[in-house]
Amino acid sequence: MAIAGECARRGTRSLLVLDELTAEQATREELERLVPSLVGLGFEGMRIAFVEPHSARVALVEHAELLARDLGYAVREFGEFSAADLWLRHGEV
Repeated sequence: MAIAGECARRGTRSLLVLDELTAEQATREELERLVPSLVGLGFEGMRIAFVEPHSARVALVEHAELLARDLGYAVREFGEFSAADLWLRHGEV
């Protein structure tokens, strides 16, 4: 909620999320609860790039991406920063 509030305060139109967490990954069920809970927090209308450098987590993050897209979010998962940055600045890569 703090990130959403800061984005709203700044008028952010794009957001880059770089996963540097080393903790245990979320489960599919946790993501299926988390993603809908983001509705109405202020991420609507933003382009959101999520960088997941841990290959073992990619399938789970892709699932979250699909859930978010179904809710109307412009979100995409990437394995590296440069591709995510390019997508945020210029569109599809």
